[in-house]
Amino acid sequence: MGGHYGWIATTALDTFIVSRAVAASIRFSVTGLFEVRGEAFAGQALAGLGGGGIGQNLNAADAPVRTRGGWAQLNIKPTPEFEFGGGYGFDDPTDSDLDLATGRLRNVTMEGHLHYTPGPVVFAVEFRRVETTYSTLGTLFVHHFNVGMGFRF
Repeated sequence: MGGHYGWIATTALDTFIVSRAVAASIRFSVTGLFEVRGEAFAGQALAGLGGGGIGQNLNAADAPVRTRGGWAQLNIKPTPEFEFGGGYGFDDPTDSDLDLATGRLRNVTMEGHLHYTPGPVVFAVEFRRVETTYSTLGTLFVHHFNVGMGFRF
């Protein structure tokens, strides 16, 4: 469980906007083969905390943008060297808080991954789709394919 409470200075003299959030995280394993991870959050003016509100702290009237979201991930580890899984996450600001001409209404991310760890070396591949729904453009998306290698110590 977690929380955040802060202030954002505006252009008006001695005026601050409250930035606040509550969050809950979970991580548990089932028989060592399956692992579930997830997080849920809700708050307002959260762009400075990892981009909550899809990077929208305040609207055109300097009012805070309220948002909620979360993610869930399932990892499957059939052997000590291999792990694969997938995840889903979203960030959904309150539409009535946004400028209908320029607002970003919703972000959704889906991913799948495979890790191979022979000793201290890690090889990884991931496919990710990110969708953003705009008030005027509809839903646009991008695909990412990542390949990585690293050392674990």
